[in-house]
Amino acid sequence: MALFVGALLTISTGCASMKVISSTPPVKLIVVEKQVEFRFGLGTKLTMPLGEYKPTLEDDSGYYYQAPSKLVARDILSYVADGGLFIKRGEKTPTRWYAIDQQNYVRSGKLPDNFESKVVE
Repeated sequence: MALFVGALLTISTGCASMKVISSTPPVKLIVVEKQVEFRFGLGTKLTMPLGEYKPTLEDDSGYYYQAPSKLVARDILSYVADGGLFIKRGEKTPTRWYAIDQQNYVRSGKLPDNFESKVVE
């Protein structure tokens, strides 16, 4: 966890820098009750694990909730990445996913319309 947070301290997305949470996130947890798979980009399949996603980082636009285990991406090759769900400031439900690869490159995208989760306030 410390390595994950430390690596993220130097990452920026757009003009907003990620940092360890210093404000109160909108919800305590996001619970994903079943593993979710969907495609993004040119056909990459991303698997989001089931479990509790906890707030670990924030930036000017919202809060990053870390998955309970690595995300799995599959295209020509398979790889794992840190990542999870994102909630915009002023909202209480996740609308985007994010993944951070071994080179600290951040990818993100809109969650599929059929994505289901519960929030714990």
